[in-house]
Amino acid sequence: MTESESMDEFPRLLAAARAGDRSALGQLLSRVRAEMLRAAELAMPADLRPKASGADVLQETFLEAQQLIARFQGETFEQFQAWMRAVLRNKLADFERSYRKASKRSVAREYSLESPEMESTPIPESDPPLTASGQVRAMEDAEALQRAMAQLPEDYQRILKLRNWDGLSFSEIGTIMNRSEDAARMLWGRAIERLRVILEKAA
Repeated sequence: MTESESMDEFPRLLAAARAGDRSALGQLLSRVRAEMLRAAELAMPADLRPKASGADVLQETFLEAQQLIARFQGETFEQFQAWMRAVLRNKLADFERSYRKASKRSVAREYSLESPEMESTPIPESDPPLTASGQVRAMEDAEALQRAMAQLPEDYQRILKLRNWDGLSFSEIGTIMNRSEDAARMLWGRAIERLRVILEKAA
């Protein structure tokens, strides 16, 4: 099938996909897959790549498209491409927001476990579904954490990312940073304390 013939097929496939034909939707998605995968891989923040690949986010994007295709109001392939890029951007934003929030909660949980004055503060294991205002608050929290992290010395930023982002042990961190396990633990404690002070001042 030539590219021209493929484009001629688009209206029929779109109508079928809107009517719930998954095979038709699959054919539409296959036409944008390569472009979308490149976009997902390029847009994925470097520090999140160990947690998920562009292909993972693309899979979530395609699942979302399956749920939303009936609402798509465009009529051309170019409009479909633009719509899919918007769905991808939303899924990337959702993933990053969720990860940043979880990372901040992880820092708070570790601090509470290792700091006596924080031991009485309960840290929930899971969060209830966010309302619209809750989602805004979560975004603000993630942005506050990023701003606070940027104010830390480079070695503090690095050890927090290794410990709280990547989940490495202090022994592993010590090897990476050319320190003993105890020295890595002490450096992390100082970094946590400095981060806490910055966040409290910003509150």
